[in-house]
Amino acid sequence: MQIVGIQIQGVRALANVSLAPGAGVNVLIGPNGSGKTSFLEAVHILSLGRSFRTRRTRAVIRHGAESLRVVGEVSREEGKDVCTIGIEKSERATRLRVDGQEVRSVSALARQLPVMVVAPEGLKALLEGSEHRRRLLDWTLFHVEPSYLDVLQRYGYALRQRNASLRNLARGANEWEVEAWDEQTADLGERLDEMRRRHMNSDAMAETAHEAIDSVLKEEVSWEYWCGWDRERTLKEVLNENRRRDVETGYTTAGAHRADVVWRASRGMARDKLSRGQGRLLVMAFEVAQVSYVKKVEALRPVLLVDDLSTELDIVSMQRFLSRIESLGLQVFISSVLDAVVTLVRPNADSRLFHVEQGRVLQAQ
Repeated sequence: MQIVGIQIQGVRALANVSLAPGAGVNVLIGPNGSGKTSFLEAVHILSLGRSFRTRRTRAVIRHGAESLRVVGEVSREEGKDVCTIGIEKSERATRLRVDGQEVRSVSALARQLPVMVVAPEGLKALLEGSEHRRRLLDWTLFHVEPSYLDVLQRYGYALRQRNASLRNLARGANEWEVEAWDEQTADLGERLDEMRRRHMNSDAMAETAHEAIDSVLKEEVSWEYWCGWDRERTLKEVLNENRRRDVETGYTTAGAHRADVVWRASRGMARDKLSRGQGRLLVMAFEVAQVSYVKKVEALRPVLLVDDLSTELDIVSMQRFLSRIESLGLQVFISSVLDAVVTLVRPNADSRLFHVEQGRVLQAQ
């Protein structure tokens, strides 16, 4: 996919924006607080209905404005088959449109404009809990497995109901309610695991991940997928055996919501052995690998949003990363405070440079 035109109104301190990005690498240069990340947020809102920095709508809407509005003309390939998507968002309501028709689910926008964010906060995927790593799996499988989103949402509902039943059981309710939700939670959890395992164990995933890590990090890294429970038993058996403990804690302690991806470096666990710069490169490489996998398997061309490229990275590391993403032939938006980033991008007809100052986004001549 490619954004051939975008209009932004009411997003943070950005002035009203209307521009035509290049089909390749678009670099946004400007001082801190100028609006570079706000532009990337607007693209993310157009795809997923929310900012990648906060879930508080009010925080993203310009001071004094009632709502924000982002409209994009999206092409599947080289200006062909253009689709117009848009979102209007206030604290009270959200309106979504695809080619002028209102749609109810933000997934309709995400399918028209798949977006992957590569940001300094991504380091949490290495250093913090498994939730951040599961999001990478969820993003990829949403785009390659037609039934994944439905199963994921139904699992989330069943899990919430089971947790509520556990709390009711602690207050003296009948055990049959928990047993009923055990059935659904186990069935849907096993289905999620099957799709995740198939993806993580596929030759295509191994190839794209190794290519990305080898070209960007220059460090031997392996990974292992864990489903969230003891695979020697079915999830139904585990839920039944854990019921008493789950009643005590008030929540389900095993299942697909505890799935994880563990990264190992040659000298031990990656989170313990890699520097912060190496850690960020590992996460960036794995994020780019997911994008490359989607492109290879589904012939989709996600848009990459790279925020604050220079954080934790030296010039050599930035050059390696840029070379990798340029080789994918995707549309990319990169923000940075360093003018030096511009010199690292190979100039061509599809690349663009934008200066961002006091909320104004201006294309360099």
